Amino acid sequence: MNERPLDAWAEEICAEHELRRLAELRRTTHDLSDRLRNLIWEVEHAGGRAVLKVYDDDVVNVEAESLRDFHASNRSRLLVAPELYMFETTSLTRGWLLIEKLPEDGRFLESPIEDRGQFVELFCEYRRNFPRGPNRPLALAEMQDAYRFHSFRAMQALETASTREQQRAFAREPAVLKHDELLPRLEAAMDRIRAVLKGRELHWGHGHFKPSDLFEHQDDRWVITDFGHTKMLPEGYEEALAIWWDQMIMGLPQDYDVWRADIDDWMRRFLDAEPQLDRGVLAAGVLERALAGVLESIALEDDMAPDERRQRLELHYRLMDELS
Repeated sequence: MNERPLDAWAEEICAEHELRRLAELRRTTHDLSDRLRNLIWEVEHAGGRAVLKVYDDDVVNVEAESLRDFHASNRSRLLVAPELYMFETTSLTRGWLLIEKLPEDGRFLESPIEDRGQFVELFCEYRRNFPRGPNRPLALAEMQDAYRFHSFRAMQALETASTREQQRAFAREPAVLKHDELLPRLEAAMDRIRAVLKGRELHWGHGHFKPSDLFEHQDDRWVITDFGHTKMLPEGYEEALAIWWDQMIMGLPQDYDVWRADIDDWMRRFLDAEPQLDRGVLAAGVLERALAGVLESIALEDDMAPDERRQRLELHYRLMDELS
């Protein structure tokens, strides 16, 4: 029953626009529930292959408009985006879009990334060509400074993690987060983020510029995908998100000194490529991502082995201690 609304809507869209369903590519549910968040099908469109994405999100999502706006502003020959064929946005959180199917002879980037310099070059190319202003009404958190943006999101993540811990307690499962380990670090992290980012303005950005959203064509062009996360963002957030994905999400637990050296190398590369980026601002962004890793990944992931979870938690806590 939870899946039926989006499945039925996707069928209606295919019938109305003469799309032939070929294969299901992915379906994603919301955190802490099995309610369907989005459904992605490969379809036949005008004699060729395309991708249909139907979504019912829990956050603002104007993916089609953001993809369209990027096409209008982009002047890069190195970095492009999938062609947008048609779309419908029925609310700020619900809609569908039909886009180009990327060719089989290309590849998405995988983490950990071997060529970090190339990724940073692509990131800078993206920032030079992305639209400068928002294309939708802003949320309250986006109208604030960088510290309040992070504070609002951290409290949301804390509430979600707390709910998951309550579910574990009800099921008589061991807790993942211990109050005396988390709460002092949470306070210290937010104090540091406040000291560095209070009063700093936000910028409009892609919001999810990470390896798994970059596709390499055979002709050396790159494609940036997934425009469903565009938002106003603090300085250093997007760079820190790339580091977070590569090292904290996809990277395997390892010796702390090796892990920290990889994170520091990423930071150095971004700082060298972006002279306007302040070292303290980037460090605060990485600190926020480490906190997010604890609350949004380590605390919520159900398929993580206990030993791996504890090791990841110890790595994140030590990084938070050093950056706070």
